[in-house]
Amino acid sequence: MKKLSLFFVLILIVLVGLQMYPLKTTTQGQEASLGLIPVQTPPSTLLEEYTQKYLRFQTKANQNRLFIQPSQDFIIQLDEEARELQSLYEKLSLEERRKVKKVFFPYAKISVGGQVVYKKWEDLTEEEKNSMNC
Repeated sequence: MKKLSLFFVLILIVLVGLQMYPLKTTTQGQEASLGLIPVQTPPSTLLEEYTQKYLRFQTKANQNRLFIQPSQDFIIQLDEEARELQSLYEKLSLEERRKVKKVFFPYAKISVGGQVVYKKWEDLTEEEKNSMNC
């Protein structure tokens, strides 16, 4: 009997306490300022531009990659696009960089007989890899 009455007294104290000191509700802005919910910033135009250009680059770089060896002019154009994407990537904030992939140029630039030649990374010989310190 003593335990039961003690239990009811505790419940009564809690209820009276809630009546006298109600729980404070916070608005979403207050919760964000307290660090309770993450503040989501809208994606920047630079991030959108990088994403669109990255997708176009990947489409070009991987089209018919197994069956056709692209011309050197096409590969040079891809190299220029990859460099442009790299400069855009470097301008992104750290949070934005975590959301996207860094551009990867699928060809190695090697010098053969005094001429610059582009080859797929997987097609390089051991000698060529050693000359590039890979």
